[in-house]
Amino acid sequence: MKKILTIVVVFGFVWNTQIQAQVSISADCSDPDPSAMLDVKASNAGLLIPRLADTTQVSSPAEGLLIFDLATPCMRYFNGTKWSDCMGCCSSTPPALDTDGDGIPDATDIDDDNDGILDTDEGNGATDTDGDGIPDSLDTDSDNDGVTDLIEGNDANHDGVADTTPSGNDTDNDGLDDAFDTDNGGTPVAMQDTDGDGTPDWRDTDDDGDGLLTDGTDSSA
Repeated sequence: MKKILTIVVVFGFVWNTQIQAQVSISADCSDPDPSAMLDVKASNAGLLIPRLADTTQVSSPAEGLLIFDLATPCMRYFNGTKWSDCMGCCSSTPPALDTDGDGIPDATDIDDDNDGILDTDEGNGATDTDGDGIPDSLDTDSDNDGVTDLIEGNDANHDGVADTTPSGNDTDNDGLDDAFDTDNGGTPVAMQDTDGDGTPDWRDTDDDGDGLLTDGTDSSA
């Protein structure tokens, strides 16, 4: 009889442990909500998550990791690639525009569209070659000929393929990819003017001056 009772008690303990895998923290010892692994209930206190002064100190952050960034200051999460912008910002000021999504706001990014051509060379927002309402410094195809600026400004041997492609790294955080940044061992784009007419190819709809429009479907355009 004692053996049977012991078995029942042990089984009951294991069963209870399994169904209590969810955790509830509350003053009234109430059960956790069925949809929550952790349910914290309080009427006069909040949940305090880790507060970090420098997110780079987090080694190999997990996707979805949530922290309060003291430098910003605001709540941020890691999306698997980089830390998010501020969550639920209490200010009415809209988030800073970051056209190429490199984490550097356009206001301080020297290559807003990540084509390797400096914004100063693309008109700093004042020039819109194809008249599509997008200034060249934000437009990945400034002359709307079907060939990207990355190729038309970065194809010294005229084979229709970009000589250099972005590496995804920006060591000095200036907005210019390391692949194009001489400060970080990169190579500046050629900014070729194939027909020598004074208009760089990325603004020229007839790059070679043969009277035929540049065609993006032609690999050697």
